[in-house]
Amino acid sequence: MRKLLTFAGVLFCLGAQSPAQTWHDPSPHTQGAVQVGSVRLSYLDWGGRGLPIVFLAGMGQSPHIFDHLAPQFTGNHRVIGLFRRGHGASDHPSSGYDSGTLAEDLRGALDVLSIPRVVLVGYSLGGVEATEFLGKYPDRVERVVYLDSAYDNTKMPALGDPVRMPPPTADDMANIQAGMKWFERAFGFATPAIEADARAMNLLPDGKMTIESFTPEIGAQLWKTWTNFKPDFSAVRTPVLAIYAVSESHPLLGQDASPDLREKADEFWRNNWVPYQKQSLDELLAAKGPVRITILRNTSHLCFIRLQGEVQVAHTISAFLDESF
Repeated sequence: MRKLLTFAGVLFCLGAQSPAQTWHDPSPHTQGAVQVGSVRLSYLDWGGRGLPIVFLAGMGQSPHIFDHLAPQFTGNHRVIGLFRRGHGASDHPSSGYDSGTLAEDLRGALDVLSIPRVVLVGYSLGGVEATEFLGKYPDRVERVVYLDSAYDNTKMPALGDPVRMPPPTADDMANIQAGMKWFERAFGFATPAIEADARAMNLLPDGKMTIESFTPEIGAQLWKTWTNFKPDFSAVRTPVLAIYAVSESHPLLGQDASPDLREKADEFWRNNWVPYQKQSLDELLAAKGPVRITILRNTSHLCFIRLQGEVQVAHTISAFLDESF
């Protein structure tokens, strides 16, 4: 359980509501908002024509995390990314973070935007929303893409991971530049999409960063939704592409790790996380519709954000969208 909290929390430390400064988002999108019941939801629109694609980000993230990936599909699709409730510029109500309500938020946003049918691309928690929406409204989903998110979260390894990533220091959170340097030290890379996401989730008006993307109460509800979600793929007839990030060694182990920690961490990963991934993959294969699976090896949950992984992810999704079923 702590492992996926680490995965989701990667970008809790780097998000933002941008103060006035000279930075300009390099991604070619506009930002809008829709009213869904009592909740105002923001979205990014990269434009394009054709069957719409909606990108759903992970917990504590904004659709800016797709800033480089999403516009690669505007040649044949209208491309949108949704800020779920409790995230960034969307409203932050005190409740409504169960999978059913989140799916209804998505339905309401599509209705307001006059989108009757859609391709869903869900990353991490976004995969839960995509699966819930697909179960409720199968006729509105043309295809589904799971970015390392087609998992039975009730079975994920909860105990025994010896790797503990140290949190950023106060100096690391002093400003956006320091936060980006911390991210690069911690994960070995940084991209403009990560910075844009950082500026959309956790940047304070005074220019400092905060580790909290939302209140602890909202975070607890989202975590419960994620970890208690058990997908039923057996009735799915919609074409599915699932991309899994698989590593035989612990992907969050630092270069300066001791030999003893490295041995324990890799053993935990091979004996717990990799079998869990395989079990989830086998469950996905029970779907009644076409299923395409791509395994990205020796990478992490951040697979589509790193440039080399993003190239393969974009190519794989494009081929899936072009395929006739």
